[in-house]
Amino acid sequence: MPENVVSIVRYQGIESIQSSIDLCGGLEGIPAGAKVLVKPNLVGWDDQGPYPPWGVLTTSLVLEGLCAALKDAGAGEIRIGEGSIKCKHIGSGTQEIYDNLGYQKLVDQYGVRLVDFNDDEFEDVEIDTGHTLQVTRHVQECDALITVPVLKTHGGTVVTLGMKNLKGLLHGKSKQYCHHPDNLLDHFISCIADKYTPALTLIDGIYAQEQGPQHMGFAHRWDVLIASTDIYAADLLGAHILGYGTDEVKYLDEWADKNGRSKAVGDLDVKGDVDPEEIRKPLQWDWDWMPDNSGPDIFGKMGIKGLNLPKYEHTLCTGCSYMFNPLMMLLTSTGQTEFEGYEVLSGSIMKPSGTANKTFLFGQCQVKENKDNPDIKEAVPIKGCPPSLDEMEKVLQENGLPVNRKGYRKYRMYLMSRYWKKPDRYPLTDYYMGAIPESAMPPPPKPEK
Repeated sequence: MPENVVSIVRYQGIESIQSSIDLCGGLEGIPAGAKVLVKPNLVGWDDQGPYPPWGVLTTSLVLEGLCAALKDAGAGEIRIGEGSIKCKHIGSGTQEIYDNLGYQKLVDQYGVRLVDFNDDEFEDVEIDTGHTLQVTRHVQECDALITVPVLKTHGGTVVTLGMKNLKGLLHGKSKQYCHHPDNLLDHFISCIADKYTPALTLIDGIYAQEQGPQHMGFAHRWDVLIASTDIYAADLLGAHILGYGTDEVKYLDEWADKNGRSKAVGDLDVKGDVDPEEIRKPLQWDWDWMPDNSGPDIFGKMGIKGLNLPKYEHTLCTGCSYMFNPLMMLLTSTGQTEFEGYEVLSGSIMKPSGTANKTFLFGQCQVKENKDNPDIKEAVPIKGCPPSLDEMEKVLQENGLPVNRKGYRKYRMYLMSRYWKKPDRYPLTDYYMGAIPESAMPPPPKPEK
């Protein structure tokens, strides 16, 4: 298919995946017998409480439908590959997610080969002049690459779609390099998409994530699928129905400039049974912080004073961003509103205020950057990459903060309760092809009095 052709269809069951692919000619360029690498978005897992996967992980039904379509088209070996957050203390890892979601069914039924990029070999590739990243060898070994992201917003890049999903092809250290203070994450996303152009982009919009990309955001049931052999067309349309264009999404803007493409959604050749304008609904991508940047809005509503928690920025990588929310919940679990001049720094470019009595350094990047900073009265490292909940709890308690996990557990129950009260709209079976893991189950109902 020529560029600009993109399909958008209503999801009405697993057969809809085939329809969305056929409308854009998605498999026409993949020869019979081809080795295909499928890259879903399985960012991470977290077993510290019930885990809501809706709008966070690529819906398993979409992968199942894609594998069926590939086999029908005569594809040879199908590899599903991902490099999820690897963190034992929250139960996260690529293989753990494969196991939790029951991907063995795809192995048994379609002969799929499951690949964990974290445990495989990488090759040095010059992505941009002077910048070399380590990319999984599986890209070179396969004849066609398919990216299957979720339709969701992102606290750093506004949206995360087909292009952003390709960052998962990198080694962990290269992912962190993309968050380096001297580097611009959006620029590297654009460069990776230029270097590794997928044969097909299939955006899973069964659920759309607001304030994503993790489970702290809110998933909306949208029931749409977007597909194109033109990754830019797919991402431009996906961003549009989330409420954003190239003015807000920097990597799309840069990619369009480099490749001489129109930034107008109206120039796309849209096929399918869904009018993008009818379903378009701007979803919030960011979290609100107090005007003085001393903490999230909720801290102000709670009347918290004497605690400075500057807002995360682009150097906070995915692993630490996963644990940043539990950190905030621990800080609020003390029940106190008056703190003794404490500040918490994250990422790798934040600097101390010079006035705090204690400066907590969250994660190894902050520890390395500021542990010997003369402007810090007392440096308190919260070690780890990322720090564990145990480490955060221990360090905060040792420094006079009576934190406890009860509040965080309650918060996790609240996150899950958004969905399990609506099982018809948010069925667990959309994700779990095998036994549903205990860490994803809703809490049992309270006994009636």
